[in-house]
Amino acid sequence: MVCEVTKEHYVDSSPIWENDIYPHRIGIEPLPVSQKPLGLKEVQERTKRPNFGVSFMSAVVRVIPDDFNVIMRMMTEK
Repeated sequence: MVCEVTKEHYVDSSPIWENDIYPHRIGIEPLPVSQKPLGLKEVQERTKRPNFGVSFMSAVVRVIPDDFNVIMRMMTEK
């Protein structure tokens, strides 16, 4: 899922999941794009960043605007 950060980092101790309190939060909203799967090798080639794969771990990561634009184009290409 591709999301936009809508609220900067904040701390809130109210529970949102049953298994733990995760107090460090940001606000996000999903972007309305076709969420077609991408191959990591193709993303690395098109962004010209061979170590880009670490950004695809299960986490929130910052992507530079040029790479974001490449990935968004890849996701919406037919």
